Amino acid sequence: MVSLLSPYETDDKPASGGGLLGPSVTSLVEDMNRMALGPMYAPRAESETAKIGAGAGSPFDAPKPAGGRSLPADNTRKPLGNYTDTLYRQASPNEALEYVPRGMVTKDKAADEPYFADHPSIALGQGRNKNGVLMAFDPSAIHGQINTDMPAFAPAWRNGYGEYRGIFNDQATYQNALLAMRIPTDLKMSRLEKIQLRNAARDLQSSGWNRHDGPGYTEYRRPPPSEGE
Repeated sequence: MVSLLSPYETDDKPASGGGLLGPSVTSLVEDMNRMALGPMYAPRAESETAKIGAGAGSPFDAPKPAGGRSLPADNTRKPLGNYTDTLYRQASPNEALEYVPRGMVTKDKAADEPYFADHPSIALGQGRNKNGVLMAFDPSAIHGQINTDMPAFAPAWRNGYGEYRGIFNDQATYQNALLAMRIPTDLKMSRLEKIQLRNAARDLQSSGWNRHDGPGYTEYRRPPPSEGE
């Protein structure tokens, strides 16, 4: 049987890098300034966005927002599905394992406040590894707030790009909301992370998740709910 993650590059050091407001947000601000905050500005180069959206039926195939979104009237904790249909987060392999349903890694996520974005192009760099695992979530059960501290928040929000903080959600809430994981084939990780991620991918497939191989990545998608669920 071919290893699920056999092409992935490994090293002896755990993945690291990228803060919560990583280089993707800086790129967004630069693009907005360059485009005079027009409604059709792109937060990343077109070629980079194409890499994110490759593969029919992928939740990462998000079109550019239409823009014209009004600023929120309040910013209390509420279901993030009030604002968007899908949430995105990029994380190191080690952190990504915390979101895998029925996984072996446990974490008190209720004490954590992970950041999410409503478009994959600005989720890049949110985790501890800017070239990490990209994840998509159903936001309906995830509660949180808009991150109004995001650089250039108001114009970014009006143009359809927002960032959020998950607040007081337990690990099961995030795991049940996970829709897909996209793992770059050139992702650098430790040997332990490689084994753990390979086992997690195998368990997802055993649970009915679908594997899709694309240019430069392997993606695992939650199957659609059965009729009556």
